[in-house]
Amino acid sequence: LNEQMSKFAFSIRDQKEELKEEIEDVSERIVEEHLTLESGEKEADADKLQEAIEEDVVKLKELKEEQASLENTANFCPGCQFSYGGLTTSCGKRRDYLINHHGNTKEDAEKAVIHWDSNCAN
Repeated sequence: LNEQMSKFAFSIRDQKEELKEEIEDVSERIVEEHLTLESGEKEADADKLQEAIEEDVVKLKELKEEQASLENTANFCPGCQFSYGGLTTSCGKRRDYLINHHGNTKEDAEKAVIHWDSNCAN
């Protein structure tokens, strides 16, 4: 179990690094597009740039939400107490129940458990 948790932690770290790089790339692209737009390009080009900026802003927001979600699951505490809607168990047992009885992925199960009880993210 410890080996699995270690592998999962490394996987999360790798995903976080990839997201960080992609966020930086999209952020830089937004700045470049704004600078190009401000330089007074033709109106048709300006419309295309404005559209690209809007798309990149949406993408950046999605990436940041994904990054925040990964950070939450990286701090998942399987041994902590879970309490929601009258149910009291450990966070790990609730996660395992969701995986075994509902077919959730480990990450989705951990996200759900953290959403229901923030004590599971320590």
